[in-house]
Amino acid sequence: MNMTNLIKVILIACLLIACNENEQKKKNEETHMNSIEQIKQILKSEEDINKEEPFVEREFKPYLKGEWIGDAVSYGPYRKGQAPGAIGPSESEILEDLQIISNYWNLIRVYGADKDSERILKVIKENNLPFKVMLGIWIENETKYPKRKEKNIKQVLKGIELGNKYSDIIAAINVGNETMVFWSWHKMEVENVIKYIRTVRNNTTVPVTTADDYNFWNKPEGKKVAGEIDFIVAHMYALWNGKTLENAISWTDSIYSDITARYPEKIIAIGETGWATQYNPEKDGPGEQGSLVKGEVGY
Repeated sequence: MNMTNLIKVILIACLLIACNENEQKKKNEETHMNSIEQIKQILKSEEDINKEEPFVEREFKPYLKGEWIGDAVSYGPYRKGQAPGAIGPSESEILEDLQIISNYWNLIRVYGADKDSERILKVIKENNLPFKVMLGIWIENETKYPKRKEKNIKQVLKGIELGNKYSDIIAAINVGNETMVFWSWHKMEVENVIKYIRTVRNNTTVPVTTADDYNFWNKPEGKKVAGEIDFIVAHMYALWNGKTLENAISWTDSIYSDITARYPEKIIAIGETGWATQYNPEKDGPGEQGSLVKGEVGY
């Protein structure tokens, strides 16, 4: 075979391989879309969602290149004039943010599964940024507000899609934020939260959890939810619990010790804590948070 014919054979082989890869990719995408559509129909029909059997706990590993990155930060990418569900940040704005954040943190938490979170993951992937992400799925009460169910399902489906597409970046998926504690403004029935947790967990491979205030995890119903997740995310704010700054650390330590004693078999991650730098005591927000502050706010 002369050189010209050999080159032709190689080119034909390359084209065949490329065609096969494209065809397989197309099939995989179609299969994925079909599975997402099936999940959507199951959730809309209110069929029972079965728990994985046997339940094999997935390890939450906040590591990057072998280094522990558990000191994390919540990331809200919105600038003035931007908001969730409205105008979101551009990729260049997100890149600018993440380049700054990477100097201090390598694990970030976002609260919703939407186009903005997808953009964050895309920027991390395409720019090979040193980050892992705890992806959120935002859900709210759909019993009192039936129209919310469609939005909940949309969040869950997007979370599953992103969880599978960016499994190398996503350290965990968090289904629901403060949805079960007694004071929650969007409080949901435990059964509904479990339904969405099972749906996400049955259709992804990454660790799955739900985040709530310590005042949920120290209640009996917390045990039921803990049996559905891979690790526990607990919120504990000394400030909102009427503590002064000098007592904040000891109070937080006592709360953490109490939760770990209740769930000795689980990893307990502190998902939110801290001390406010400023607030307007005349402005009553959700939970009338200003009225809860007893300590001195500041740096």
